[in-house]
Amino acid sequence: MALSGSEHGEEILANEYFEKGDEEDKERLEEIKNKALHSQKNSPRMRKAIEILRENQPDEAFWQGLADRCINCGGCVYVCPTCTCFNVYDLPSQGGHIRCRSWDACVHAGFTRETSGHNPRSTQGSRLARRHEHKLKFDIVNFKESGCVGCGRCSDTCPVGLGAIEIIQELNAL
Repeated sequence: MALSGSEHGEEILANEYFEKGDEEDKERLEEIKNKALHSQKNSPRMRKAIEILRENQPDEAFWQGLADRCINCGGCVYVCPTCTCFNVYDLPSQGGHIRCRSWDACVHAGFTRETSGHNPRSTQGSRLARRHEHKLKFDIVNFKESGCVGCGRCSDTCPVGLGAIEIIQELNAL
């Protein structure tokens, strides 16, 4: 089932490749969404990793060990369906400027760097910690849901095998 958010989207959905869903399809879709929503947080390995993070067990050496393997490509962030990091910049144009917003990644060194040059997350280890604590700790505290949906896109994309699935395994090995 596909839903549109614009007139252009409606035109696309009206073509021959899509067919109208019925009430049974809507119910099935809701069932699938519910199952997906609750499957990740009910996983024993996910619960254990979340508990480890809640107790602030991983130290800086743990995260730095993972960071030593990371090549800082940002692939994990760019394929994550729940990542929302962005950057805002101004481009000169005729009569002033244009404000632009672009995708960014919290794992990149420049993401948290301040104008003064100070970077509160100056090491790759601290940036990896922040990313995974955000998904597996702070989202749960703030929104009562994990920021990781368990899709595995980050694991599939990471050339050095440091997606959320592998990070959860590493946390469980502590």
